[in-house]
Amino acid sequence: MVAWMLVGCAVTNTPPDAPPVDARACIQGESCDCRASLVLPAGVHWVGADQPDGFYDPAHRVTLTRSIWVGTYEASAGCYRRCVAEGSCTEPYSGGTFTGAWPGLSDGYWRDPSARDLPIIGVDPAQADAYCEWLGGRLPTNAEWEKLARGEDGRDLPWLPAPADPRFPVPTPVVDACGNATGPGLPPSGCGRALPAPIDMPMGRGPYGHFHVIGNAREYVQDGFAPYSADDVVDPFQPPGEGNRLVRSLFAPAYARDDRGIVGVRCAFDSEPEMLAR
Repeated sequence: MVAWMLVGCAVTNTPPDAPPVDARACIQGESCDCRASLVLPAGVHWVGADQPDGFYDPAHRVTLTRSIWVGTYEASAGCYRRCVAEGSCTEPYSGGTFTGAWPGLSDGYWRDPSARDLPIIGVDPAQADAYCEWLGGRLPTNAEWEKLARGEDGRDLPWLPAPADPRFPVPTPVVDACGNATGPGLPPSGCGRALPAPIDMPMGRGPYGHFHVIGNAREYVQDGFAPYSADDVVDPFQPPGEGNRLVRSLFAPAYARDDRGIVGVRCAFDSEPEMLAR
């Protein structure tokens, strides 16, 4: 059992082969709605930075030609549990406790109804793809993910004012072992705590309202890892090669190869999704 006081929807006792059912009706857009999402608008935004920070450079502009909907929350253990129960998802990583980030998070925690509001972690890229397909969505592209985390004007942190020159945002804060920003004035990242934060704890929110664009799980995107372009681009996408799917946190694009234990999912939708209660 996970020792954590959680908020959200209660879960009734159901047979092992049946999907979990919430005891009360979820309201569309709540964390117990597996498709809860917010609009990411089309338009032009700055990505990268003209500074040798080793993460994203050089600065350039990206045009997204259509608005999409992106998950308000990271995918929850409760939603992933339903996907497994329905046969559309396979069981995530099984390798003991996640000692690198959350030592209190035991193998198989996602099966525990009391952990239903924690993010699902330990999935590989194929499992992340399968989960989003089950919802009728997809993973966001890297360009879409960076806009939902940084906005249009090149800011390093969602709550900072726009930099005077979007090519040179304020210096990147110190990054902890989980790839999250740390320092005065920043919310706790959750790295090194016993457990990750519930998906609907209002921490690390992006400029469009998405929760945990900083902190908690890292998140897969569709793209493979590649240097940023120096030119302005439209709807960019870098096809992934074998073993190089990109994992995102706000300050640390990385390969997925060695990060599976702390990687989760946030899905995108090309049209407004209907509610799906877990």
